[in-house]
Amino acid sequence: MERIALQVGRYQVLESIGTGAHSRVVRGYDPLIDRPVAIKLFPPELARGEARARFLREARVVGKLSHPFIVTLHDMGIEESTATPYLVMELVEGQPLDKLLNKGSVPFPTACAWVAEVAVALHVAHRRGVIHGDVKPANILITEESHTKLTDFGMARLASHDKMDTSLFGTPAYWCPEQIIGRAQDARSDIFSLGVVLYEALTGVSPFSGESLQAVCNHVLSSSPQPPSRSNPSIPPPWTRSSPPASPRIPTSAWTPPKPSPSSSTPRSPQASAAIHRPPVHPPHPRRPLPALRVTRLR
Repeated sequence: MERIALQVGRYQVLESIGTGAHSRVVRGYDPLIDRPVAIKLFPPELARGEARARFLREARVVGKLSHPFIVTLHDMGIEESTATPYLVMELVEGQPLDKLLNKGSVPFPTACAWVAEVAVALHVAHRRGVIHGDVKPANILITEESHTKLTDFGMARLASHDKMDTSLFGTPAYWCPEQIIGRAQDARSDIFSLGVVLYEALTGVSPFSGESLQAVCNHVLSSSPQPPSRSNPSIPPPWTRSSPPASPRIPTSAWTPPKPSPSSSTPRSPQASAAIHRPPVHPPHPRRPLPALRVTRLR
């Protein structure tokens, strides 16, 4: 088992909370302020050269984001004794959405309310020019009060930049078409991924499934998912007809990101909010095999 440093900076490391492909989250303690914190530990590769500067720069940008639906970044640094870059964040008591979805779909009003809160969080970030780049259930924390906290802004891109190739990053089922074909991502890419999250929350299944990476990518680029009501008949028919992943595909240039109020909380009407925060839809692509893709998965 990989050993965990007992301290980074002034923060004491208490226990491991979770491990991903390129980082580990631990429960920690800040003795100066006397509070529990979550600490994200990164590999030594991000502590050297240009990667080091990129890590610090990315952390400073994320640290400027402040909203009740975004996990607060308290501090960042590099523990020089072990060459360990780290982020210190608020400790959220709750569960990531992916663990809740392992038990099945979420009730319609609850799913719409949660996704609307994430849309507000994304809007706040997008107004500051910050693209999340890896919107997925594992990065959406559900608090004990049944609100959402979006985490891991920019960390997927940060990890991928440390590679010497052009590997894709993130989780394939939530990739947007631009990401698959190598185009630049923008705010609409995050909203597309959020639409996939909403579909999965309502149905308990992914709208873009496949037995291989190639099949998933072809599905995203070339086909429309089944109406969510086929998996969950309780979804209201009017909403099903306009559900994000099942909409007719149009060029992304014809879609404008929504502008919810950053100070808003849970919307008055989850159904209306879900319709407002629709992801971009994209022109169909010819059904042809994709070239081999090299993937870096983050969880």
